[in-house]
Amino acid sequence: MRPVRPIGVISGEQSYPDIDTLKQQIQSFSHTAWFLDATEATTRLGNPIFSNVMIVGTLAKIGELPLGKDIFKGVIESRMVGSKVGINLEAFKIGSQLAHA
Repeated sequence: MRPVRPIGVISGEQSYPDIDTLKQQIQSFSHTAWFLDATEATTRLGNPIFSNVMIVGTLAKIGELPLGKDIFKGVIESRMVGSKVGINLEAFKIGSQLAHA
């Protein structure tokens, strides 16, 4: 939910819409839309880069990705060094919990 402002907004040449306007515009393109505060949640984990993993966890939980926790865990364990596995699994778990928020 943290805005990423383009250079035109930063320079003052353009304005950034408020969050409600953005949500309405996004919802007008799709009958289903979710808005997650993944940046805030990943900041608590120590790094906002985990937002992507949280979103994967959310999409898996709501059935939009054919991926379960066990498959995700197996892939993470086979592709990452041991010190990174736990934090990625935690991000996935938090993302699946955001699906209920």
